[in-house]
Amino acid sequence: MMNCKQAAELVSQALDRKLSLFQRIALWFHSRQCLLCRRYENQTNQLAMLVARYMEAVQSFDPPSEQRLSPEFKEQLRAQLQAALREEDAKTGDAQSTD
Repeated sequence: MMNCKQAAELVSQALDRKLSLFQRIALWFHSRQCLLCRRYENQTNQLAMLVARYMEAVQSFDPPSEQRLSPEFKEQLRAQLQAALREEDAKTGDAQSTD
């Protein structure tokens, strides 16, 4: 007989892969007998669906042009970041050579 910890693990695994027939049956039987695990399974599935919807919305989001960075600003920002990284590398290189 499956316990609640094993059922919760299978619920989580089911989000990432298809469970074996035996695992699905065992989880089904356990969920029919255990109200808490049935609720956990339902809530987990609802949460996964909401996350999937959110990810779809984020991926399809196209901000208005006034909220986009200009190519010139992006290039300036890139140059400043690269200079800061070179400076940090030089500092850590100096610190490592003195050890």
